[in-house]
Amino acid sequence: MRAIIFTFILVFILLLAGCVTDAEKTAKKKKSVGTQPGDKAKVKPCEDTDMNNDAFRLGRITLFNENNMVIEVVGNRETRDRCRGDTVIQYDCPAPGTTIDEKTVLPSSESNCANGCSDGICQRPPTSQPPPPPPPGPSASEQARGCVDSDNGIKPEIYGAVDSTRGGVTEHSSPDYCEDNDTVMEFYCESLDTRSTRRDCAVGEVCDAGACVPRRCNDADGQNASIAGETFITIGDRRTESNSDTCAEWDTVREYYCEGSEIRSRSIQCPQGVSCRNGLCAQACTDSDGNDPNTAGRVTTADATRSDTCVGQQRTVNDVRMYDQVREYYCEGQQWRSTDTSCAQGKVCQEGRCVQAPAGTCPFANTPCTASTRCENYRCVARQIGCVVDPDKSVDMTVAVDDSIDNGQNAVDRFYSYTRSEGQSAPAHTGAWRDAQGREVQPTITVRSINYNIEQCIAVNVPCRFYNKTTILRVNTFERRNEDFVMEENERQRTDNVYARSNPDYVEVERINVNGQCQYTN
Repeated sequence: MRAIIFTFILVFILLLAGCVTDAEKTAKKKKSVGTQPGDKAKVKPCEDTDMNNDAFRLGRITLFNENNMVIEVVGNRETRDRCRGDTVIQYDCPAPGTTIDEKTVLPSSESNCANGCSDGICQRPPTSQPPPPPPPGPSASEQARGCVDSDNGIKPEIYGAVDSTRGGVTEHSSPDYCEDNDTVMEFYCESLDTRSTRRDCAVGEVCDAGACVPRRCNDADGQNASIAGETFITIGDRRTESNSDTCAEWDTVREYYCEGSEIRSRSIQCPQGVSCRNGLCAQACTDSDGNDPNTAGRVTTADATRSDTCVGQQRTVNDVRMYDQVREYYCEGQQWRSTDTSCAQGKVCQEGRCVQAPAGTCPFANTPCTASTRCENYRCVARQIGCVVDPDKSVDMTVAVDDSIDNGQNAVDRFYSYTRSEGQSAPAHTGAWRDAQGREVQPTITVRSINYNIEQCIAVNVPCRFYNKTTILRVNTFERRNEDFVMEENERQRTDNVYARSNPDYVEVERINVNGQCQYTN
């Protein structure tokens, strides 16, 4: 009986133990359900493996969302302790109440490593030395919050930024920005907190790069159609929109000007006889060289500028390109005209003008040069005709003398005629002249030179026409020597060269012959 009772009690105890175990399991299961995502009371938003900021231990921050899921931090934000030289930068969990998402910026502190920093951990000293005491925790001043405004208040005309700091480290920065062209969002400090306000820019100002700055319109010519001006907008010191005066029609200027701080435009018609050119009213046609083919000029009209140029036959001589005509642009009233003009004799066209051509061949001759022409400056020109004198210039002379010694009468004997060329000398006929003793004297007559003038030759292969022919004769006798006579044709001159008792002696030139033909001389 006792055995039965004991067995019954044992079974009861075992059954009771099983019930307790199931109840515990149920309680644990309920407890686990209470920590599932969504149970915000049990969620831990941040975990730090280095809660005490131990410089000799690597710290890592893990962030959780409200569903207790790990948040992946993006961008350049750090979640793991790191080294900067011999300094370790350690990150902490955000302050309670901070909104946590993937853009959360973690607070941090810095500690100097006496033995250097490696992989986010201060290196320990050698094992023979005791480890250094742990660095002191951050001071109250380092943990203090701060607010810094770069433009010192609500100043929409100045760009600024507000920095929220903790322990001297910037946790968040709020720069001023433009909501639209007329409104700036201005950040400022109120005690230790960052505040913002919208401010409208003043009249004549716009919001640009986070500040209200002046917007100005600038006009260079003040609606003067005789000046090609530029109208432009400046925002602060920055130049933006720009418009230059232009030609709307051939006689109309599109004039840009300022109306307040805006750019406006209007059409201005040019006066009579004036057209629009390059954005201004100017004379319709101008010619810089006055239609001079020897000057490279240009004609300017409302639509274009035309420069004189070389045209016609083209030749290249010694690597120099040349033409025989110039296309000369000129003005006729208010219109432009052009004409092709051959360069003058001895000139060719180069670079839009006629210039003196160098001597050489005849590239611009229409036909080969003939016997009566020659090549000069690339053209055939007429050859000059001149007299070609025969080399044997000569003079035909007779000499008349006094032969009155014996009979006392003036008997004039005439020598026979003879011919002497220039520079020749020969004895005259003997027996007519005598000396003081009555001996016959034979004079020597030399043709020193023959002088003459030539009339213009008008045709080839005809005799030259000579005039003003003279000769210089030198007479030499026994008693007197070297007496010169300048004589013309049919001239007779007295001579005292020979001894005479009563009547004088004479020298006579009957004729002066100079032979020559008209020929081409160049």
